[in-house]
Amino acid sequence: MGFKRSNTDTILCRRKLRRNRGSHYRLYDTLNAWADLASGGQNARVTLALNEATKPFLSEDTFGQERLLWALRDEDGKAAEALASVETRDQTASVDWLQFFAKNGLLDQVYSPEEFQLLTARRQRDAAKGLEQSYLGSVTNGRGTSHLKPVSASLVKWMQWHLDTVELVDWILENGAVPHPGFSWEYGRPQNKVLRPALSPEQKRLWGILTSDAYAQTQLPTNHWFDLRENLDLRNPSDALEFLSHVAPKLIIRPSTYRKFEEHTESLFGQFTFELKLRNPEIDFQVDQIVATPARQHGLENLCEQLSQLVLTGLEWLSLVDKASSENDLTGYSIPSISPHSQNQFVDEFGQLVFLLRTAFDRRLASDVDSAVSIAVYWAQQKYPLFKRLFLYAANKSGSSLDRWALNVLIEDDAKWLWALDTTHEVKVYLRERVKHWQNKEVSRLCRAIIKGPNRKQYRHMPNREWRELRDHMIIMYLSKLEQGNVTLPPAVADRFSALKHKCPYTPPADQSDEFLVFSEPSRDLDWGTRTEQSKLIEFAQITPAKRVQQWTSDQSRILRELAESDPKGALETLEEGIEQNLEDEEFWSEGISGLTHAIELAILSSDEGSENG
Repeated sequence: MGFKRSNTDTILCRRKLRRNRGSHYRLYDTLNAWADLASGGQNARVTLALNEATKPFLSEDTFGQERLLWALRDEDGKAAEALASVETRDQTASVDWLQFFAKNGLLDQVYSPEEFQLLTARRQRDAAKGLEQSYLGSVTNGRGTSHLKPVSASLVKWMQWHLDTVELVDWILENGAVPHPGFSWEYGRPQNKVLRPALSPEQKRLWGILTSDAYAQTQLPTNHWFDLRENLDLRNPSDALEFLSHVAPKLIIRPSTYRKFEEHTESLFGQFTFELKLRNPEIDFQVDQIVATPARQHGLENLCEQLSQLVLTGLEWLSLVDKASSENDLTGYSIPSISPHSQNQFVDEFGQLVFLLRTAFDRRLASDVDSAVSIAVYWAQQKYPLFKRLFLYAANKSGSSLDRWALNVLIEDDAKWLWALDTTHEVKVYLRERVKHWQNKEVSRLCRAIIKGPNRKQYRHMPNREWRELRDHMIIMYLSKLEQGNVTLPPAVADRFSALKHKCPYTPPADQSDEFLVFSEPSRDLDWGTRTEQSKLIEFAQITPAKRVQQWTSDQSRILRELAESDPKGALETLEEGIEQNLEDEEFWSEGISGLTHAIELAILSSDEGSENG
């Protein structure tokens, strides 16, 4: 049973301590300060929290931190609520305090089901242990249904003051990536939009993604045993539905490694990398096995519609962060060929999903032509380049039933898809393999579009002389595909083709490498003995991918190769930027891809050597 000290007793005790404090006066002063705070009740906690939290966070100021912890650990959450209920951001804690709050368990105060129902039992927290424990992810674990206690709930409100900071985004991504529903609810409240800092369009889009149920659902954990199943039967509806849930694409967001470099883009999306992964991170091997093994494909033909929707959903995620659009989606680089090809050796997980869809279509075509044609028409009607590529693949396989559709796709919108970078491979393969079966009238319409050349607007920054040379070269390449396919050209087109070849001699390569946006040559004999000066390589590595492309000169080709060897990810992002900026320099693509191939070979050799030594 406790007792209550009278004010007179407290004053006498303090006087006695002062008279006898000797060399321990600092300890006595500290005890006095804590006694004053304790006697002040909740008002003292609120005042202390506002005073301490508005100071800059200093890791060495442990005394101030302990005082703030004491104030915020009030179970009623009044001090934490005070931090959230200020009128301006200057009156509350800066985002620098976020890691401290997380480390000390202030963001993990949740009710158990029993506590939430009864609201009587209060969990006792040990202050000493609280200082040692790590953040458990309660506020960044949107998958949970736990209800936040007052302190954590109030700090979630406080976070709304820092929605315009990269630090808050980073912290959420690094600690679970999915905000608690309470955070999302606070973000979505209309009245909060007036109080919090004004957000840019990109900030609104990013927070819209992070606080959406659609994003949270894709991040849910999957059954890690599923990919080990050997009896998966896609003809079984329940197996098929479960399989589809495992191969659904999810958006992965990570801080960009290029932030630390000077002159990095100031746009929010430039501060992060965005990538599509399969929802089950362990299922990629099983997908490969299904694509490569006909015996495991039974029932896959029934999933064309669902797989098409999954691919579309993945592109829609990328479009939200400006990584895919009706103009380009970068798949011409990341997925070299829709049809099976050795250039597909290093596709990412989203590419594996596309190959799964291609395999499903092939089986549908073999069993139900009319239904397969309907699938192909659906692909043709989608806005993304990847679906135009899928359609051209399907049209080439389907024969005459899709010839007119293919002609319309190739010449519509000023022949946009005939010349688009992302559709390069499938267009050229189609010209070489299928157009010879067309009627003369259709061939003439296509040839007129080719002779006209690509739209000048796409190359408006190019000087007229360079533009004419590029246009003529592209016309020659595309007519050469028809020539390789034994297509009979209209007389006027044949004459024009002959004149252009006389002016610009061109012989298509025997390996058909001209049909790819980029072409990797593993066996190429590269001179890796001559190295660039280290200072130049460092300087090149420290600028952003956009700067590398904007300032590109052909004499940098060796530096790009060496960058690929030392930093493959940086080289990949540079090549992607080259696609976005329509860079046509042959050395850029040749050396960049060769460098990446060499880096991969070195990694494989290193792995093999490690296995042998082990």
